Amino acid sequence: MKDFKRIIIQRKIDFLKDRKERDKRIQNKAIILIRDSLTYCYQSLKDEVSTKEIVKLSNVVSTPKQGEIPETNAKIIIVPGRAFNEQGYRLGRGYGVYDQFLKNSKSLKIALAYDIQIGEIPIEPHDEKVDLIITESRIIKCV
Repeated sequence: MKDFKRIIIQRKIDFLKDRKERDKRIQNKAIILIRDSLTYCYQSLKDEVSTKEIVKLSNVVSTPKQGEIPETNAKIIIVPGRAFNEQGYRLGRGYGVYDQFLKNSKSLKIALAYDIQIGEIPIEPHDEKVDLIITESRIIKCV
């Protein structure tokens, strides 16, 4: 079920118009929220919301390689995902790397996503939630 959902979302992202403009709107919202707080942010892949401008900030720690997550005492963690629901559950790429990273974290957890990535997703007991989801049209406070 999760693999099927990943494929559907990927197809939707592939056909999304104006991605650069959408990325810019999402990144600008994130930059305002993280201000001067020490922040961990993933380095985006070509099929994810871009984090190019976020990782340039002096208060942001990122990784040199995709999938590597450094030890950090960041106040805010920005994580990727394939799909999300409004309660904050995320569907990743299927490796569980971010679920492990988020499991005991006290940091504010933020996801960046396109509106088309928000909807129903399968949830398993090991899945970890985010606190906020930033899309091009809204900021979702997850409960």
